[in-house]
Amino acid sequence: MDTKEKMVKTRLEHDSIGTKEVPAEAYYGVQTLRAAENFYITGMNMHPELINSVAQIKRRQPSRILRWDGWIKKNGRHRAGL
Repeated sequence: MDTKEKMVKTRLEHDSIGTKEVPAEAYYGVQTLRAAENFYITGMNMHPELINSVAQIKRRQPSRILRWDGWIKKNGRHRAGL
């Protein structure tokens, strides 16, 4: 391995096209990675505020799921319409 290359931890993700390595610390998945790679075809970049907004939503999602799960356990599935 070249000394200039960084060792990046990755995880394998699978979609309908196949399997691809995604950075382990990333909040996005394989489909987002493919889309980002294909953006270079157009020469356009996503606005940084949009990227940050999506990252914030994804970062907070697990806590929302846990709160919703707690609400269902407290109030019952019938009240949640499930």
